[in-house]
Amino acid sequence: MNNVMSLGIYFEIKDAELYGGKDSIGYAATIIGITANALQKMDFAKYAGRQREVTADMCGVSLENVRIISREEYKEAEDEC
Repeated sequence: MNNVMSLGIYFEIKDAELYGGKDSIGYAATIIGITANALQKMDFAKYAGRQREVTADMCGVSLENVRIISREEYKEAEDEC
């Protein structure tokens, strides 16, 4: 049996109506369960880029308004809310 670990990508999103519209900043994350074997075969850069595109589309903003951030930055923003 393979152990499953979590893989998270964290985002800062600007100007989305979801977070208050123009000049707003919001945060989101995508977290999946993945095995070490699958992770070794994964094109992480392609996956992260696609998740960024999907997040921009979901939030109705341009790709330039979505930035991948560290988990630490995400946690700090979460703590401020």
